[in-house]
Amino acid sequence: MSALFAYAKNAKGELGLSVVLSVVSILLGLVPFFCMYRVICLFAAGTAAKAAVISWCAWSLAAYAGKVLCFTLSTGISHHAAYNILEGLRLRLVERFLHAPLGEVQKHSIGEIKSILVDKIENIEPPLAHMIPEGAGHIVLPIVSFIALFAIDWRLALAALAVMLSMSMVGSLAKLEVFSENMRQVKATVESLEAFLEMPALPEPAQPAALQGTGVELKNVHFSYSADGPEVLHGIDLTLPQGSFTALVGPSGGGKSTVAKLIARFWDVTQGSITIGGVDVRQMPLAQLSGLVSFVTQDNYLFHCSLLENIRLGNPAATDEQVKTAARAAQCEEFIAKLPQGYDTPAGEAGKRLSGGEKQRISIARAMLKDAPIVILDEATANVDPENEDRLQKAIEALTRDKTIIMIAHRLKTVCHADQILVVDHGRIVQQGTHEQLIGQPGIYAAFVGGRKQAEGWKL
Repeated sequence: MSALFAYAKNAKGELGLSVVLSVVSILLGLVPFFCMYRVICLFAAGTAAKAAVISWCAWSLAAYAGKVLCFTLSTGISHHAAYNILEGLRLRLVERFLHAPLGEVQKHSIGEIKSILVDKIENIEPPLAHMIPEGAGHIVLPIVSFIALFAIDWRLALAALAVMLSMSMVGSLAKLEVFSENMRQVKATVESLEAFLEMPALPEPAQPAALQGTGVELKNVHFSYSADGPEVLHGIDLTLPQGSFTALVGPSGGGKSTVAKLIARFWDVTQGSITIGGVDVRQMPLAQLSGLVSFVTQDNYLFHCSLLENIRLGNPAATDEQVKTAARAAQCEEFIAKLPQGYDTPAGEAGKRLSGGEKQRISIARAMLKDAPIVILDEATANVDPENEDRLQKAIEALTRDKTIIMIAHRLKTVCHADQILVVDHGRIVQQGTHEQLIGQPGIYAAFVGGRKQAEGWKL
């Protein structure tokens, strides 16, 4: 439980006050029983005057009102503390996701992250808001009741209280059993959170680095996904001049996407260096690196907001007109205009109506609005229907104009005009050159081109 208190200021103090008020509420709840006992005593002694009976009844009502007030305050304070703890947990998780290697974050599915960030943390609230204050109060009740039997005339108290108090004590003990089960659930949730909260953060400097252009260079890059795992890149040397178009091709699993993701610092290299503008990517803040690189993949996520706001994610400060300009350049306006609410159509609804190519163009519009000088396209045209392919190509041409481009693709016409083509296989660059240079060499690229041409010749 102490681990939870670390995520909210004043949580201990607020929950402590809530416990005190809960205990006071429980004690005040005993007063009406004691008042009833005194009234019974008066009748048993034959001295039950009207004024005395009314006085004890008044004390009973006052105590009950005090009990309700203290319980209300206790519950309100405990809920405030619980929500502060939940807020602290969520902010800490988001902060950890923002600074952890993106490759590590991607190991967890969207559903898993949503379950942790929303559902599991939310399940902590009822035990925190009720278990601590009410549990402490119900622990006090049996103790106070036991002491009360000996603090007053126990012969009459025993008879008046094994009937009136027993009902409350049984209820308290039953609640304690429920609370103990809730505590086990909280413990299990906190343990599952720790796997995320303990994700290592990427080290980064506080001040932005001074860059000399936006050219990219990889020097003797080696990489393994884990310290004890096999090496997947073996001494990659690569220069991507500013404003150039570089295509990465090769067999699946050869290391193309890994090279691209290392440039965007999804992970840090195991050995060697990656520089942008002459500066190692590890020597620039993550926010600066993020501003330099746009990463467009074949799997694009639309958030549960309007299409306008989904595109605006590329530049939150952009005006509506700037967003629409980017959408037009990305060939989005035609299909957006057909939607019932146009740009205001919720992405949750549009996600069911949009094709893969249309979603892809939304992501390209987002990247265009960001206007980063380096654009990485990881299979951005894969699985696109023929109807959208031409429009998607136009969108990509608009996105990549005057940028440093790294494209991973299997489609021949998307790579043949590249300034340089790199063939990556088994974690190494095995061929390098232009389309004209490589097509005349025996090797993977010539086989790749021949296979593609043969496939395009098939007809049904």
